[in-house]
Amino acid sequence: STPPGASRVTKLFLPVLGAAILAAVVVAAPARATHAVDSPAVEQGDRVATFNGHRTRDSARERDAEGEYAFEFGYAPTASWKTTVGWVWREEPGGSPRSDAIAWQNVFELTEPGRHWADLGVLLKYGRLLDGGDDAAELKLLAEKAVGRSTLLVNLVAARELAGGADTAYGY
Repeated sequence: STPPGASRVTKLFLPVLGAAILAAVVVAAPARATHAVDSPAVEQGDRVATFNGHRTRDSARERDAEGEYAFEFGYAPTASWKTTVGWVWREEPGGSPRSDAIAWQNVFELTEPGRHWADLGVLLKYGRLLDGGDDAAELKLLAEKAVGRSTLLVNLVAARELAGGADTAYGY
């Protein structure tokens, strides 16, 4: 529900914006648990352990039983910074899971929660492949907005392999 003093434009705009963002995410992004939508919220002293993963089921033998799993430990030493270390395992069709990469991620809360139209933050991530491949970096601009009983999260992403001549990939 919108605040009682909200204009007619605001009452129409917020639901349309939310529906557009939801439609864009559903249409553009494949459902994979290891591709997370992040919040800019940081709470000092928080300790976190998470496990995410996915495994495919496909009639094509070359894509069946493909998987990716991630386990992360995190800590928020300050009220505006959270740091996380994680390990990634990949599973090729017909194979068993093998350790693939390690990653270090930092979330910085840029605005005080609830003080502005939206809560903003930035996420910086560095990943190192264990098989000697190219390292990678990721930058996410994070936004969070509470609307009634719902919370909207938007992540704008730039990712790049750290190899000579590699292109930067953009997403949301």
